Amino acid sequence: MVSFFKSRKNADTQKQNDPTQVKLPDWFNKDFLKQELADHFAGDEVALKVSTPTGVVLNNRFGIHLLGESGLLESVPWVAVSHLRFDGKQRLLTISFSRIDADPVELRVAATDPQEFMEAAKEHLDHSIVLVRSKKTESGVTLRGTVRRDHEGEMLVLINAVTAGPVAQSEVDDFEGELREMVDL
Repeated sequence: MVSFFKSRKNADTQKQNDPTQVKLPDWFNKDFLKQELADHFAGDEVALKVSTPTGVVLNNRFGIHLLGESGLLESVPWVAVSHLRFDGKQRLLTISFSRIDADPVELRVAATDPQEFMEAAKEHLDHSIVLVRSKKTESGVTLRGTVRRDHEGEMLVLINAVTAGPVAQSEVDDFEGELREMVDL
């Protein structure tokens, strides 16, 4: 399987300077999309799509997905996505992840203004975030805790160290406990 959301920049950003070279792939059609999504998402409707030189990026209530000629290449749930940014001049969609140590992925897209795609993504992201708090540890390290809700309503806690330094596991556990208490988990 091709790994689409690895901790690296996507090679698509280094190719395809001509906007006319980025178009919806010939193999992509509505019937292919419906069948592929039915196989993986029990017929859930896709919110929106944008095309890249390597495939089609979709977003729906489950997350962001890459479809290629051979089918679904990879899916990332909304709880794993921190934010998306679109640079219209460069036509770059940047996907940043909840894990601070994961590098963002940049994808060149065909659209110069994928407004609907971004609005749908923002709605899904906003729905997944329940609570965000920061706390400074005794050693001076700042922790960021986020309570996220997945597409089934299940909540989980993500804790990242925002600044470098040693952190005792007991401090992380205590912070997680505080966050769980705030949302009755």
